Amino acid sequence: MSRHLAVIASRMARAAAPILAIVALALAAPVAGADVAAAPAVHGAPDAKQDVGVFTGTFVNGMPLYRLPPISVVAHRSVDLGRIEREEQQARLRKMRAKLAVKHQGS
Repeated sequence: MSRHLAVIASRMARAAAPILAIVALALAAPVAGADVAAAPAVHGAPDAKQDVGVFTGTFVNGMPLYRLPPISVVAHRSVDLGRIEREEQQARLRKMRAKLAVKHQGS
């Protein structure tokens, strides 16, 4: 009896595969044809209707000059302080190496 059930299950699986493929294609078709520009706006992002730049009416080197909207920049001071410390340490190392090079040239 279990062999009979295995044969039936195998036939059902072969019959279900094309149906599943058709359903998957039917569900994927609207996604593939979706308009990217019609995607919903991200919370906190500026409206899609907002202009990216406004032509100023002048040209620089033959290219139009646009005024862009202001942007906000956020930085953490701990990152800046770490960078400054590294730069100062590198400057001290360069100074020390230069002194050693002068000292060894005199020997």
